[in-house]
Amino acid sequence: FNDTATTEIYTLSLHDAPSDLATTKANLLKTYGYNVTQVSDAPTKNYQKTIIVDLRNGSKKYTKRYLEQRFNTTAVSSLPDSTISPGTADFVIILGQNESAIN
Repeated sequence: FNDTATTEIYTLSLHDAPSDLATTKANLLKTYGYNVTQVSDAPTKNYQKTIIVDLRNGSKKYTKRYLEQRFNTTAVSSLPDSTISPGTADFVIILGQNESAIN
């Protein structure tokens, strides 16, 4: 089952608050067809809940919706920390303490 929108081209940047979770989540997302271009530590480990940042202001609405459903959250439009470098990603996902390796 591939839950990505095949009509959209997008990139994801994952950052983790729980240690080493971003790599595990990135690998899982790749199995679903997501294009993960960056994995790194979040600048702080204080994120209680996962944050999805839509850097394309809704232009990739299908991908946005799938990510919101997958992470059970609503996307925001601005980065919560200016030290996060998204590169060319369309979406930044900051994994919070609510995530686990098996979700």
